[in-house]
Amino acid sequence: SSRYVVRVSYASDQIATTLAGYLAAGRGRPKRIYMIAADDPAGRDMLAAFRHAYEAAGGEIVGETYVPRSAADFAPYLLKLRLTGAEMAFAHFSGPAAEQFVSAYHELRLQSSIKLAGTGWLVSPFHRGNLRLDLIAGAVGAVDYLPDTATPAGGEFARRFAARYGTLPSEHAAHGYDAGRLILAALRAVRGRTTDRPVWARALADTPFEGSRGAVRMDPATNNVVEDILVVKNTFGQAADAAAGTGALNGTVLARVPAVKQPNEGCKL
Repeated sequence: SSRYVVRVSYASDQIATTLAGYLAAGRGRPKRIYMIAADDPAGRDMLAAFRHAYEAAGGEIVGETYVPRSAADFAPYLLKLRLTGAEMAFAHFSGPAAEQFVSAYHELRLQSSIKLAGTGWLVSPFHRGNLRLDLIAGAVGAVDYLPDTATPAGGEFARRFAARYGTLPSEHAAHGYDAGRLILAALRAVRGRTTDRPVWARALADTPFEGSRGAVRMDPATNNVVEDILVVKNTFGQAADAAAGTGALNGTVLARVPAVKQPNEGCKL
């Protein structure tokens, strides 16, 4: 960690532990979960965070699989799900791998017996154009931004973004916007003087600002954003008017967990 690094998006722990806590506390809590992700640092971090939180809450993880980025066929990695007795699969993928996973999960008819949960890609508008999320309707995901749950300032951002690009902003667009807002707020705080690097770094970490997710602040212990996390069910509504930035996107918000921090595991800035 470094005091010169500030993150306005999210840490894996914020997404994974929030979803794990929600699932563990629910009435229909799945007792046995199998985890699957891409074989990369992000996938391993996300699954490790989910395992830690779910097991701490009394749940059971019955196994995990990491799919190589070069894998052309997901079936061998998914067929073992039926043998584990899992009631739910927790998944983390992105890009073409996410498309492959969704197609394979549907083709193997796994959704009829094994519920699906995962990170924001299951419910994010970012994937509406290239991912058949209708094939996994009912899946539950966790994400830190959806345009139709935004604050007034966030709603204005969504409308302006849609007017310019013809689509509603994803969480990735929101993160980029908030990074710009933070820089502007910090510049005002130091009156444009950035030559004193420690002072400039403190301004980036300490200056609150209004962003796409509402009032945003950083955790001084980690320099990571403190933010609400949304638990969303994929119910596949569509925006009534993308240019207006209104309407239900891909799901129903089941819970808003406020002020989620990245766990401070001995971080020293």
